[in-house]
Amino acid sequence: MKYISALLCITLFSSTAAAQIFQCLEDDTSVFSDSPCGKNSKVIQVDAPRRNNMQLSTPNASQLADEMHSSRKKRELKNSISRQRHRLKNLKSNYADRRNELQKELDKVESVKKLYKRGGSSLQRKQLRHSEKRIREKLSDLEGRYRSNEASAKSALKESMRKQEEL
Repeated sequence: MKYISALLCITLFSSTAAAQIFQCLEDDTSVFSDSPCGKNSKVIQVDAPRRNNMQLSTPNASQLADEMHSSRKKRELKNSISRQRHRLKNLKSNYADRRNELQKELDKVESVKKLYKRGGSSLQRKQLRHSEKRIREKLSDLEGRYRSNEASAKSALKESMRKQEEL
């Protein structure tokens, strides 16, 4: 039975017109490989069916191949959707964390800046203004990158969901 199922899988998934399969006997079990698997390797020549514009050898094999193809596509789309949702969640979380860090830095600079308004050198005030400007630029850049990445991830998610509905 293992021999038949292995041979069926090999014939269904081979991408070349003729596949060279090696059969070996290991612990009284037939093992199949696409490369020699030992001294006792025996070459089995298998003519593989094609899916594109050609019917497989039997209607049952054709139906099975179609079902397997459809099932694989559905599974791939489900996994893709799951990865894209996870990516969106991570984007939001990372954005919020980094934004909070930058906001704390900005709050700190602004509180020190208030202290130096009444006193302190002009150089110190200039350095604080520069720090404040740099942090605000980082916040703006972070926001822009987040919006861009979010739009891209949402677009990919919608496309995968659309494809899933078509199946």
